[in-house]
Amino acid sequence: MSRSLYRPIFLYAVWLAGIAAWGQNAAAPRGVINVIVMEAGLNRPVPDAEVTVAEFVFQPYKYTEVSKAKTDLNGAVRLDVDKFATYIVKVRKPGYSEATGSLGGAQEEVSVDQDHATHSLQFSLARMGEVTGRVVDDETGMPLANFHVQVMGVHFSRGEAIWSGGPVSPTDEDGRFVSPDREPGNYVAQVGPQTLGKDRLMKQFTERDVQTVDVDYGNAYWPGGQGLDSASLVRLEPGGSASVGTIRVRKTSFYRVHVSLPRGSCTPGESMMIDAMMRQFEASSAGEVACGRDFLLRNLQHGSYMLYVLDLDKAQHRKRVVMPFEVTDRNFELKVSMISGPDLGGRILVADGARGPVPATVKIALQTEGRIQFADERAPVTPDADGNFRFSEVPLASERVTVSGLGAGYFVREVRYNGIALNDNIFVTDGGSPRQSLEIVIDDKPATVTGLVKDGDKPVSNADVVLVRWPATSENVFLASKHTTADDNGQFRFAGLAPGEYRVLAVPQQIVPRLDEPNVLFRMLSGADTVTVDRGSSQNLALKATNR
Repeated sequence: MSRSLYRPIFLYAVWLAGIAAWGQNAAAPRGVINVIVMEAGLNRPVPDAEVTVAEFVFQPYKYTEVSKAKTDLNGAVRLDVDKFATYIVKVRKPGYSEATGSLGGAQEEVSVDQDHATHSLQFSLARMGEVTGRVVDDETGMPLANFHVQVMGVHFSRGEAIWSGGPVSPTDEDGRFVSPDREPGNYVAQVGPQTLGKDRLMKQFTERDVQTVDVDYGNAYWPGGQGLDSASLVRLEPGGSASVGTIRVRKTSFYRVHVSLPRGSCTPGESMMIDAMMRQFEASSAGEVACGRDFLLRNLQHGSYMLYVLDLDKAQHRKRVVMPFEVTDRNFELKVSMISGPDLGGRILVADGARGPVPATVKIALQTEGRIQFADERAPVTPDADGNFRFSEVPLASERVTVSGLGAGYFVREVRYNGIALNDNIFVTDGGSPRQSLEIVIDDKPATVTGLVKDGDKPVSNADVVLVRWPATSENVFLASKHTTADDNGQFRFAGLAPGEYRVLAVPQQIVPRLDEPNVLFRMLSGADTVTVDRGSSQNLALKATNR
């Protein structure tokens, strides 16, 4: 071959090689997301789980699926993305829980960029199970067919039950029921009236309606047969079956309360929100009525209730009544007066001997205690240069004071309402008092508690450490508690503490969810270490991690 012919061929080969290299570079992924899916409780791979990657933009909202694949026999899959962006990775498989057991629910958010081009994620899915039980009449012992039961998943947050689930298919001829496709967790069965209906709020009624006492099967949780506080939770393991046992239901009386809203206490025709919540059971009577109109609350079993009456006006002038009442053995009447609460003036003060001025970042907030809250109510206020602040139309209810923005150099020494020192910074608004004042005293000599969490001679990393001002009660223990996480060397620190006695304990992370259950934290604190700090002092502790 001549040299003149060889040169064009050589250049053409170089050109082809360049094109191939360019194509390879163009197709090369900008990022890689490696996913492993394991089965909760068994710690084994989950094959054939569907993994989806979608590009996510918050503003303007954008969610675009870019890749989808299934895991192999090892529960693993690799997904490539072709540009730097934020992605949402989701995992699902039929018959498995998508909301339990994974590191971030069933999804994770990752940001792929030049410095973080590869991400490795691990998810844990749990197989669904079933909850079963049987319903019989307590008097006759006979099974009840076509009986409606609710199977409720229960977990707790700061002592309050959080519910999931609902009605299941009615019982069969032998009184048995099955609630399939349930996530692993704790469960109870709730039984209640079968014929009274769900209309607990009557706006149109007769005198006969006012006098009527209904009879039906009573509310109860099982296992236990009474309120939630005495119920035994049933644990459903992944892929398993859990039974609540035999539910023995009994009939009881249901009473009615005739409630009147005088016209002079609200604007005629104004909409009022009503809710009567039973404390022992997850049962309430909710709805809207017009001001000046009477209404009837029905299906009220013997027990303790909290009545909420609120107008739906703007937050600045909202009227609110929070009224406890008891249902015993008869119907009765209840009059509710909707009156505006008083204005509350306050001042934040620096304690004698402490340095001032009050930090400019301080904010003070009031929150009305109870289950019904409004996001638009009373935003935190900032004191003026002299420390003065003011709240308008404070509801005649229990109010909690919070102080933020003090920084590590100050602490709240005392809060006084109308000259009386408060416990847990909570007061009940006294509408009849001519004096309405709130005083907050801060100090610049906070105490500090530090320490080391150990198991024998070894430090315990990432333990949850709880510090609570003592004495406390089972009702206020969550308000009084502070939490921190020990570092990798087992060390922890609490700063900004007021002088006094405290209880302190450390638990492994796997025990932390139990602390939210009723009475668990209080019981554990009753036998915990005690530490007393003075103004400006520091204490160092050695704690043993406990799971009891």
